[in-house]
Amino acid sequence: MRPATLTLLLAALTASAPSAQEAAPGGERQSMSLPGLGGNSRIDCQVMDYEGSTGRLHARGSVAVRSDDFNIDCEELIYDETGHSMSATGQRVQIQMGELVAVGGTLNYNTESGSMTLERGAATDQPYVVQQQEGSVFTAWADTIVIDQDASGEAVTRFEGNVQVRTTSETTPAEGPAMP
Repeated sequence: MRPATLTLLLAALTASAPSAQEAAPGGERQSMSLPGLGGNSRIDCQVMDYEGSTGRLHARGSVAVRSDDFNIDCEELIYDETGHSMSATGQRVQIQMGELVAVGGTLNYNTESGSMTLERGAATDQPYVVQQQEGSVFTAWADTIVIDQDASGEAVTRFEGNVQVRTTSETTPAEGPAMP
């Protein structure tokens, strides 16, 4: 996703976000449109806080961000507009960008550069990426997975620390370390 896209998203979000903690009545999920990410983009969660003076959004409880560029599922998400960052945490943080799916315990997203870094959480297994392509499945595990975008908008993935890679001809990911 282009860095400017998320900045626009959050500018639109801050204009309509609640100014204090807001929990959905009766355990219902909260949902908010995110027009800066495209026509059908939104965030859904159980509890949402927004601090207008700091530009900080905090979503908790089965958080789901849906956009034209990527989807994120996590337990907790914090966006810091002034710090140009977004972090997602949980037992399982999942990012989907087209055919690429990445899973880990923590995600740090630099909204200026567009770089996403996925790492192991306190109680999670080693992060991994799965990508299906032309009848095969590419699966890689690493201590740190960095996802950037090239000039054409395609995802470029870098693996750091204890890297293991498998390619299979099946349509399901290869068995390997830390596969949930």
